[in-house]
Amino acid sequence: MNQEQIIHENKLYNEISTDLFTTYQEVEAFSTESITPVFKGAKIPRHMWKNILAFMKQSYDQFKSETLVYLFYDEKSKTPWDWWVPPQETAGMTVESSPEDPKYQEQRKLYSDTMFGTVHHHCSTSAFQSGTDEADEVNREGIHFTIGHMDNEEGFDIHCRITIGGCHAEIDAGTYIEQAGDPFKKTAAIPDQMKQEITKFLHTKDIVNLNPDYKKIPFTQMSNVTKRTYTTKTYKNKYPTQLGWNYGNYESSANWYDHNKSKKNQTEEMVECASDSELTGHDALADELVNLIQTDYEYEDILIQYYDYIGDNTSSCELYTGKMQNTRIAKDLKALYNNNKFLSSEKGKEVLILTKEFLFDWAKGNGLDTTINDLKYGLGELQYYEDGEGVQSMATEDVL
Repeated sequence: MNQEQIIHENKLYNEISTDLFTTYQEVEAFSTESITPVFKGAKIPRHMWKNILAFMKQSYDQFKSETLVYLFYDEKSKTPWDWWVPPQETAGMTVESSPEDPKYQEQRKLYSDTMFGTVHHHCSTSAFQSGTDEADEVNREGIHFTIGHMDNEEGFDIHCRITIGGCHAEIDAGTYIEQAGDPFKKTAAIPDQMKQEITKFLHTKDIVNLNPDYKKIPFTQMSNVTKRTYTTKTYKNKYPTQLGWNYGNYESSANWYDHNKSKKNQTEEMVECASDSELTGHDALADELVNLIQTDYEYEDILIQYYDYIGDNTSSCELYTGKMQNTRIAKDLKALYNNNKFLSSEKGKEVLILTKEFLFDWAKGNGLDTTINDLKYGLGELQYYEDGEGVQSMATEDVL
């Protein structure tokens, strides 16, 4: 007897066929809001997970950029779980393994054939699942963890997904991590349900907390992590000591100036006046900060902290992946510095420290003392062309 399944009018049927007949029997099915695959193997040992957390924290402290760990599962081993820091290149909120590195092939042979998961962190921002994460994990078998708020040693943020056989779902991060020992004495007169609830709560706290001696753990594989570097160039403008980033848009500062002049289609005298305002005014200060946020991972954190505070994960992803225009960065910076509630928060205080460092460096390089109010004024005056590249000349009568 042959049996196949077909769908007719949104109902599932078994097709039953014999030598004498073919008929169809409706299959009783139940509706569910979600389907979550279940892993039936051993749980990740608690001590191993704590070591992974320690590596994530140490790597964040050293590189201030994402790092990546691969998880492996060997069914034939008494201790089936293992983890590896593959050779990788990190750059802010992006990290890529380096399979072409000779060390990669050499080290990969030391681990089981079955890679079954990943762990990576999102630096000081939350452990949201970015679009890149989802695209990487939806077809990659295993348990995938993202760790966030690496700057908070009192408790990280965590997000977890599982993919098996093409079925992908979010799960509680502690589902497949071994719990600590029972915290209750045998004589404790506590109902079993309450014990379970308390134990589960403690487990959710345990998996995001470091061991006190995490700094003492040596990680030889830290040498597998390299950070992408950038080079700077000095613009030949009114302030030759000012550093700027070479975006490759213009061959020289002279071409950049001609580009502005042709765009504005103004008289020579008006352009010269506007250019002086641009190079010596507060909009030049604001433009320098915008450029640093685009290219410097330390100053990038100014906006990342703000986006994390307002829960704007989409903007974080855009900034991390270089998809955000300068116009948008300037606009959001202006909103940031006008948000007193944010500036009085812990994240806001960190932003103010970074901002003061920027203003100090600016003053040292340009010989001009500036304040946050000057920066706010400059952000209000700053204008870019429609493509977001290059500053428009602003011919204004009132220049502070």
